[in-house]
Amino acid sequence: MLQHYYNGAILDNAKLSYILGRLRNFTASVTSYMHKHPWETAFALLSILSITIVPVILPTIGFSAIGPVAQSIAAAWQSSIGIVAAGTPFAFLQSAAMGGAAAGVFYGAGVAGLAVLASKKAAGWAVGWWYRE
Repeated sequence: MLQHYYNGAILDNAKLSYILGRLRNFTASVTSYMHKHPWETAFALLSILSITIVPVILPTIGFSAIGPVAQSIAAAWQSSIGIVAAGTPFAFLQSAAMGGAAAGVFYGAGVAGLAVLASKKAAGWAVGWWYRE
């Protein structure tokens, strides 16, 4: 009998088939939802991106709490600018990485976007419940 090991657990072919089948069903459901609701999907993805930009994306490109990381994209960008003026996109992103007011803009936009989606879903449910037959 062919066995697969995953994190110390032994999975035989039947268990593995079941897991893969469930995963296929889940991805098919998500894909179907995305096709039926493209605007909601885009809004949700942008909201999630907005929330993850400060802790994940900015450090990846070289913005840190103490300034641009040496030999990073942020450092190259800063060296091409010279003196960074307040209010520029670079200054805004650096402020967000340092935990300044710009970070609140990203988090606030993401949370507000997800709240709008949740309230839209809740309103749809409430109307359906109120006018049920």
